[in-house]
Amino acid sequence: MNDGIPADDPRVRAVCTKAQLHHVAPEVHVETGRNFAVVEVYLKDTSGQRSSAVPSYPFRSLNGVKEVIRVSPAQVSLRSNGGQREPRRIQIGSDQIGRGLPCVPVFGPCTVDRHVDAILRGLADYGIKHVRGGGRKPRSNVKGFRGFGSKGWRWLIQAAKECGMESVWTEVIESKDVDTLRVIRDEVRFPGDLVLWVGARNTGCYRLLERLGACDDVIAMIKNGLYERDVDALFTRAEFVVCGPMYWNEDGVLDEERSRESGNDRLILCIRGLEKHDPHSRLRFYPNYEWITAI
Repeated sequence: MNDGIPADDPRVRAVCTKAQLHHVAPEVHVETGRNFAVVEVYLKDTSGQRSSAVPSYPFRSLNGVKEVIRVSPAQVSLRSNGGQREPRRIQIGSDQIGRGLPCVPVFGPCTVDRHVDAILRGLADYGIKHVRGGGRKPRSNVKGFRGFGSKGWRWLIQAAKECGMESVWTEVIESKDVDTLRVIRDEVRFPGDLVLWVGARNTGCYRLLERLGACDDVIAMIKNGLYERDVDALFTRAEFVVCGPMYWNEDGVLDEERSRESGNDRLILCIRGLEKHDPHSRLRFYPNYEWITAI
């Protein structure tokens, strides 16, 4: 609350009333300093609602509220290392990726065509074990080649199996792509890992993120959006994957019994740069290296 507002002020009671309307329990604290006291209102979980599920915007607009801060750790932070000091690492084939480990090369064509088998054989000759290729590509130019879809994915996964690849990385742009790729993988009997990434143009497609969170037999990768202002936006999107499917009752309260405790924790965050505003820059995208240290 703003400085100088006492605990029994009507503006504090208004915050508490709003919290009760959202089915969470308000708890008023007074921090007394040398010159003035500051009132803080904590929103606590109840049996019917988690405070993390309550949006912050209804409280920001209330009279007397100085700022709204979330103090509970994000699900992404909890999944990253489970509170352990050792960083989280993900197993892909015979390799691990994560902090402190060498880079794992992933090669392949931007968009798959009928020559992908020859490309993968050449990569296998150089010892490459992880390949990428696009079946569906969201293009900024309407006449740009958008890929062969499921036919291209089948070419890619079949060639990866024949060449002994340990993982296939490809982009998904809508929920049904996830299921299509899982079916192709099973029909081809590809024994390796399937890494499905959400590109910068689709990172705000929450239905797609939810679907990846419901499928723990694939590895998910999320790229940051082109116009995201900070790394927190990337964390917010990642939570839709690691939390998994959620359901609410007719009162808008989270249904704990129907909702899964967790989703897909095999998640990779990809920092790929932001849209640049300088037309004379030699860089295609504005680098956001500082996000890496934040993660």
